Amino acid sequence: MMNVVTGGTLFQSVKYEFGTSEGHKKIVHKIRVLQDTMLAGIIGSGSHSVYCNHQQCTERIGTNIKVNARSTNGVVEAANVTGKTFALSVQFHPESEATYASLDTYKLFTRFINEGSKYMDRVGHPHTYMKDVVVPTEKEINEAEDESNPA
Repeated sequence: MMNVVTGGTLFQSVKYEFGTSEGHKKIVHKIRVLQDTMLAGIIGSGSHSVYCNHQQCTERIGTNIKVNARSTNGVVEAANVTGKTFALSVQFHPESEATYASLDTYKLFTRFINEGSKYMDRVGHPHTYMKDVVVPTEKEINEAEDESNPA
């Protein structure tokens, strides 16, 4: 959606445009997060496993859109609008149980919640619908990551 709003276009079918048998529907696959991107600042650059469930994908990149990640077959999996504090889109599902155990996707999901709360505060709308969401701090996430990756 973000790409189209900024003048970009979409391929209507990942399956047919990229010649994959399953497309990107209900699968866990690898993406490569590019260095010096908004997404890399949240989960780190390099290879990450994500859960995808999408049929369309970016064809031509819109104005002020920066690609943040691609799948191994070249599909754009994450992008942001340059010059904006937080305008990040992903084609995968960090909230999905398929990848929720991943600390990387949990960091991203947490960031989306936190940025949404900041926006609601900034525009003066209460966000009581989020009052029961337990969001760990960045410190808690990093400590859990350190425990799962002993030196």
